Amino acid sequence: MKKNLFYYLFVVLCTATLFTSCSDDDDNGKNGDDQVTDISGKYKGSLVVSIDGSAADPVSQVISIAKSGEQTSQVVLSLKNFSFAGRLVGDIEVPCTVEEKDGVQSFSGQKDLKFTTEFGQALGTLPTSVNGTVKNGKISMKIGVTVALLGQTVDVDFDGDKMSGNESSEAKISDFVIDSDFITEQPVIDDENGTITFKVNEAATDDDLKALIPTFNISDKATVSPVSGVAQDFSSNKVVIYTVTAEDGTIKTYNASISGYIMKFSFEEWKTVGTGPAKHEEPLPSEVLASSVQGASLLGIFGWSGGFPVEKTDDAKDGEYAIKLVTLDTHEISSSFVPALTAGSLFTGTFNAGPAMSGDQLSFVQGLVLSIIRNR
Repeated sequence: MKKNLFYYLFVVLCTATLFTSCSDDDDNGKNGDDQVTDISGKYKGSLVVSIDGSAADPVSQVISIAKSGEQTSQVVLSLKNFSFAGRLVGDIEVPCTVEEKDGVQSFSGQKDLKFTTEFGQALGTLPTSVNGTVKNGKISMKIGVTVALLGQTVDVDFDGDKMSGNESSEAKISDFVIDSDFITEQPVIDDENGTITFKVNEAATDDDLKALIPTFNISDKATVSPVSGVAQDFSSNKVVIYTVTAEDGTIKTYNASISGYIMKFSFEEWKTVGTGPAKHEEPLPSEVLASSVQGASLLGIFGWSGGFPVEKTDDAKDGEYAIKLVTLDTHEISSSFVPALTAGSLFTGTFNAGPAMSGDQLSFVQGLVLSIIRNR
């Protein structure tokens, strides 16, 4: 009887030990779907892209991890607007399996993804792998992409912290300015369409347009790439893409480009034209510029001595001279050839008085001017 009692006690003790051992293994490994800590959320940190071992400068980035269904051991990792070597190639989304041991959540996954550059160049279906760990809200991970078409291996290293969810979502650029003599119209920001456009002097060369340095502000706690105060290449109608990342990872892009070329003139050089009452000054270059002074110079033959509607003045903002446009009250001149008001105007092209008069009228005026000039 005693023997049987000891036997039963031994069996119970062994069974309890076995269950306790299994329970300890599950607690340490947490391999069950309902025992893996939920790592879903957004992680903000520093991302470094390396191509064939050569690392680029780190950029601020947000990585998202979302549960795939109800199980915390199955997630999808997302990296939006991934780019390398200056190419925006799309989004990375890879399903991963999560395991946990000693308070560390490890995740890994692999997927073949199709990538295309912003210029429409297909890079093909690329094997993409993800491996990383999360511990106490801190993430460290690596993404590997093999680009067979370019013969390159792209590695992405990311280290960051889990976000609280109270971060700002504003991602804007403001006060975009380019301090250069070649800028004829400062940049205009269109937030709705995500564009920044400006105009330049048509005399600007490609070398000039490669050296333009934009300075600007961005939303509080946001980051931007490329950063303010760095020269950008706007030559040959190139578009510079600015990517603003809000504190919560919201991304907004702006396409900055030249919208037009404007001729710029200093009005430092003038030439004297005509004789007698028709003697006046005209701005150079005369092969480009024309003005109403060329027609108004004929007013002298009708006894006008009140000046010209286009004048050289030393009241200049920059340089020594500027141009002054005046509207003359010429209504007292009793001639059908003279308007009541003679306006000052400046334009590109040539001044042609012929179409405003008949052939006989024009010949009469030209003959009268020549007669006055010869008799003075």
